[in-house]
Amino acid sequence: MNGRQRLNRRLITAVLATGLLLAGACGGDTQEQDQAGAGQGEPQPAAAQVAEDILRLKQVSGTDALELYRAGLALMQYGEIEASVEKLEAARELTPENAAVHNALALTYPDLGRWEEAQVALETSIELAPEDADAVVALARRYTDLQKLDEAQALLAGALANQPAVASLHAALGSVFLRQGDAEAAQKEIERALELDPESADANYNFATLLLAAEDPDTALLHLERALRADPEYADAHSNLGAILLEQGRAEGAELQFRQAVALSPGRADYHYNLGLALIALGRPLDAERAFRRTLGISPRHAGALRDLEGLGRD
Repeated sequence: MNGRQRLNRRLITAVLATGLLLAGACGGDTQEQDQAGAGQGEPQPAAAQVAEDILRLKQVSGTDALELYRAGLALMQYGEIEASVEKLEAARELTPENAAVHNALALTYPDLGRWEEAQVALETSIELAPEDADAVVALARRYTDLQKLDEAQALLAGALANQPAVASLHAALGSVFLRQGDAEAAQKEIERALELDPESADANYNFATLLLAAEDPDTALLHLERALRADPEYADAHSNLGAILLEQGRAEGAELQFRQAVALSPGRADYHYNLGLALIALGRPLDAERAFRRTLGISPRHAGALRDLEGLGRD
């Protein structure tokens, strides 16, 4: 996953749904701006319309925090991240007590490599709105990525004390326990998450991880498929599903899953390496070589890619 997906998959939908809720807090007009020329003459080509929209959004300024926030979200969706951050930071200056603005910045900062600021934005958001489970889960993931497992555990335990029936909090705590090597505690939290939300992507993914450790790949496969039905952009689930399929001799299906993982998170060396393994199994050494070289481009000391390239006579 890219930075934004990995940090805040569940937070994205929540943030994009809060625009109108800001009107009262920001004091802005809730009416959408009319697009210039809408309904007049012939429809503009899609690319030209997008370019026009982006230009209009970049020109948004002033003291209307709601308008700035909306412009920031729209620019985010268009992939104009620097411009998005500019608008969102302006909105934050006007409404520093609004958690939604901080959440939006937490989504955009990682794409600019500003991870520390993303973390601060989430921490501020939770201070302002401690009941926001999606922000709590996103911050816990950040702490987990930094190996701050005790901080992640404390954050989630505190949130669960006030919201014991939120599946995503249990699933996230289960993930922390998995990283800590406490399989029993992890299973308890993950099973509770599945009781509350049987379709939870995170809970099904984490349960599959437990099942793989218990050497039950067939049941793990079912839970990974359920995770992907809930969240088709779950790159780790695609990768793990591919690994099971490859182990079962289903290399074509494995290739498909690994390619999905690579497309969602091209910066992960292990995804490229796994794709190379599937391509070897399919009798496509030249394609495998390219996958292994991409692996080494990300992780030059990747032992598996170095070994397998040597095995292909391409060291």
